[in-house]
Amino acid sequence: MQQAGVYKVPATINGQVLKLFIVDSGASDVMVPEEVFLTLFPETVDLGDMLPGAIYQLADGRAVAGDRFRIRSLTVGTQTFENVPASIGPAGSPLLLGQGVLKRVGSWSVDNVRGVLILGETGAGGPASLPPIAPRLSRPSVAGGPPAEILSLPSGLPFAVGTSRQEIRGRLGQPSFEKDRGYWANTTIDMFYNVLPGRLSLSYLYDTRTLRVRQAEATVPPGAGIDYLSAVIARMAGRSAGSSVQRAVVAVGEQGAHQAEFKLGSIEGTIERQGEARIYLAVWEPGTHRR
Repeated sequence: MQQAGVYKVPATINGQVLKLFIVDSGASDVMVPEEVFLTLFPETVDLGDMLPGAIYQLADGRAVAGDRFRIRSLTVGTQTFENVPASIGPAGSPLLLGQGVLKRVGSWSVDNVRGVLILGETGAGGPASLPPIAPRLSRPSVAGGPPAEILSLPSGLPFAVGTSRQEIRGRLGQPSFEKDRGYWANTTIDMFYNVLPGRLSLSYLYDTRTLRVRQAEATVPPGAGIDYLSAVIARMAGRSAGSSVQRAVVAVGEQGAHQAEFKLGSIEGTIERQGEARIYLAVWEPGTHRR
């Protein structure tokens, strides 16, 4: 449809949120404003979906840094695109359907008579799948982090389950993103990107009554060794890594498994290899996952 001289198309993000996007061939990425991003988190976007930031050139020539994340699926008409890199715009900014999608549909055009966007063939049939984009980075990419053998954790990080929000914010400052109500009942969320640039990002789900951590999450480089993975899990759980953790980190870190679960006493957890970009780790108290 055409509104105020621009063309807009409805698109569904992660099968959850339907929004009107401006068709903007001058935009390099898909862009969604901050308030739309926050409606997606954490139901269909989590810490593991965050991408390295990029430098964007504005129309007036200024260069600005922007945060980015992975849209797991973006459905436009009858076509669904997977793993779409998207930038997070300021609150109130428009949603843009940029070259990150348009240049991968083979051909596209606007039918001015019918007021519709026509997407061309995407190749071998079936939904189009977008390969990762390699932007100019404003900070080191996770995949480009240092070798596993020289990765180390700062003293006291990550914080453990049970830690207060006051203590965490006192050490890490204000979160990169926060949300008053999480996906799980009675939780509120803080996300801290690039605590160690390109090496460690953290997220905490607090109990809304006590404001103490019920679930701790981290993402680390894909080449992180089993000792580093074990150390991250142990610190988040607040206890030594046992045999269950060792089996899980070896399965994912060395044997190529996609995902493995573990237990440390009453604490449960998971480790997941998310594509080629990162490894996601999480631990939680029993009873946390209630809707």
